[in-house]
Amino acid sequence: MFTVGDEPCLRNLPASAIREIMGSGQQTYTHFDLLDEVKKRYEVYHINVLHSDQALRANMGWVELLGENCLSIKDHREIPNVIKNVICNRFKNETFKSAEGGGLDHIQMF
Repeated sequence: MFTVGDEPCLRNLPASAIREIMGSGQQTYTHFDLLDEVKKRYEVYHINVLHSDQALRANMGWVELLGENCLSIKDHREIPNVIKNVICNRFKNETFKSAEGGGLDHIQMF
């Protein structure tokens, strides 16, 4: 799962917000709690485009939360390549083979 943005990560999700969205909810969750739940089903990545001072400040929180899965770039046009590279590297040694037998490295994003 990929998220993209330059906003800071939300450190807490209050029970009141959960009730407003879901109709019920008794507990406030931290961003670490929520990440642990999401990671049960997905590999989580955040792409942060470092185009402003605000984005640079927000990046610190994402790195704290995701570590190496926070992917910081300077040019928004690189987003498709970043996603492609993550997917190709993740599945490089899997049984996916193209007709040419070259794996996923030859895939181009448009």
